[in-house]
Amino acid sequence: MSYSVQYPRRVVVRGLLRQLVRGLFPLLTESRLSGLERFPKRGPLIMIGNHTGAMEVVLMGTYSPRAVEFMGAVEIPWNGWMGRVIDAYGLIPVYRGYTNKETMKMGVDILRQGGVLGLFPEGGFWEPGRQKAQTGAAWLSYLSGAPVLPIGFGDTRGKMAEIFRLKRPVLEMNVGELLPAVRLDGSLSKKEALQRAADELMQAVWALVPEDERKRKESRPENERFTFRIELFDRSGAGVPLPPELALTDGAWISRFAHRPNLFDSIRDYVFPSVQV
Repeated sequence: MSYSVQYPRRVVVRGLLRQLVRGLFPLLTESRLSGLERFPKRGPLIMIGNHTGAMEVVLMGTYSPRAVEFMGAVEIPWNGWMGRVIDAYGLIPVYRGYTNKETMKMGVDILRQGGVLGLFPEGGFWEPGRQKAQTGAAWLSYLSGAPVLPIGFGDTRGKMAEIFRLKRPVLEMNVGELLPAVRLDGSLSKKEALQRAADELMQAVWALVPEDERKRKESRPENERFTFRIELFDRSGAGVPLPPELALTDGAWISRFAHRPNLFDSIRDYVFPSVQV
């Protein structure tokens, strides 16, 4: 049978990356790992986790006993050495906002070959814990009959920078019990049933997240409001009228953006690209 993508692939490159990270992590981080014995050693598998930064991908790929095919967004490519590593590893592309049949076929084909998929159903990590679970993992499990392995991670925001500053940050990964393949509730529409299944999968993930990160998620206000205004002052510090061309009809989105440092960091290189001379 022919498949849209073969599993496993890029065996040499991925194997070298895994061994390199496994060797360096004990030296550069304080890794707290639990439940590693719950990784199935054979058969199709979908691994899912919460997403606060880039390190969840590294942890999931490094400590899985089998090669992981990650499905990841491609709208904002990575620059520099990180981009080269991601290109070398290879992702199954995900396009936010709509279901891509080619992407879903690649995912199903991986699972039909007994492979392992890695996904983060909440999507981007600029608002961790506050984004609606996407239905891709539930849909792939339903189509393929693959079980789902939930994994909870501690907050990894800024941890990669700490690694490069030799601060040995704490990284936490908790592997949960294997969940059976998704079955849809026949009393609901397919869309509603998939969303319910996706929400239940993420509930299993968040039950494994360290308590301090769960509390941070639960303590966030439900209805945040953002404001942004421009004020001008003369040299003496006295306020001056704002010219009409500088007036904003709605500056809330600017303030909201400024309060999402993960999003800002992700696109910084594309707003202010480096120039080599």
